[in-house]
Amino acid sequence: MNLSKSYPPPLDFERASLAWVTKDNSHGRWRLVASTACWSPRAGPHDRFVLSPRIMAGNVYGCGKLVRDPPYGFRIIASSQRHVIIRDFEQGLPNRDTSHPNLEIFTELVIDAPALQEGRLDPDLLTTETLARSWPLTARMHAGRAGVDHFLDFPVLHINAKQTGEGVAFQAETGPVLLPAALLDDAGLAIGGFALAFVFFNRLDRLDLAIWGPAGAGAEAHRGYVHFGRLEGIVIELYGGKRRHIAGAEND
Repeated sequence: MNLSKSYPPPLDFERASLAWVTKDNSHGRWRLVASTACWSPRAGPHDRFVLSPRIMAGNVYGCGKLVRDPPYGFRIIASSQRHVIIRDFEQGLPNRDTSHPNLEIFTELVIDAPALQEGRLDPDLLTTETLARSWPLTARMHAGRAGVDHFLDFPVLHINAKQTGEGVAFQAETGPVLLPAALLDDAGLAIGGFALAFVFFNRLDRLDLAIWGPAGAGAEAHRGYVHFGRLEGIVIELYGGKRRHIAGAEND
């Protein structure tokens, strides 16, 4: 199945970004590491949500120590309308995740989501050579649930491949991805409607998940990628990277 006929191409993660302006006129900009969107025949396309990398929080524009104490990491999940900020402390302190409409916190939040220009790799023609020549790779996962099509886009950060007599054997291990609550068996793992997960796949119709969530009981429980799941009956597509990586196009 070629999903590109029914939905725009995946994000170009090399160029995509999220930018905000705070109410005290501080301009911030993030790279993006994953996105998800859904489509339904009744409602049409929904907002795209994007995920930033996790960074350690700092005392912005400070004059002393620039690292927050106690230290914590944070990342943002955002659409054009609302956002979720996930904060996790290094020393077992209670989490302080927040979810707000964008204009409650920012004067502006803009997602630049350029489409990937390269095409889908033919799954019947995958070889170790084509995988290497098409690097960097982007993956798109499509899952249908209750009449809604969910599309998850993410860069492939790591892949193993070897040629066999029957073609190419491969395994991709990457993440985190942005997993809609509708695809979770345990809705308690969702934060603001989404969960974070590392993904593993060695075929194009099944995805294994290591999902982020509490590793113990109580409000101060450490969180990690310690919950496991599997999505079956899905479709995964692989896309090639920048044009200069495609054979014969180095001089374009």
